[in-house]
Amino acid sequence: MRRLGEAIRHWYEGETIPAGSADDRTLVIIGDQVKRHWSAAVAVAIVEFHRREWKWALPFYLAVLGLLLKVAGMV
Repeated sequence: MRRLGEAIRHWYEGETIPAGSADDRTLVIIGDQVKRHWSAAVAVAIVEFHRREWKWALPFYLAVLGLLLKVAGMV
C-alpha cells in the first residue's frame, strides 16, 4: 500500500528539473521547473481550481447533484 501511495505522489508532484540543466539552446529561467505527466497536470489544475473557487463551486455542485437526483426520480 505504501508503494501505491508513493507512486501516486510521484505522479502528482512530477519530476523537478533544476534550472540550467536543460540543453544549451534553451533560455535559462531562474528557479526549478516541474515536469508532470499530462494527466497529473490536469489533476493539479482541477485541485487548484477547487482550492481557489470552493466558495461558489461546492454549492453549484450540490445544486447540480440535486437536480440530477430530481430528474432521475430518486428524490
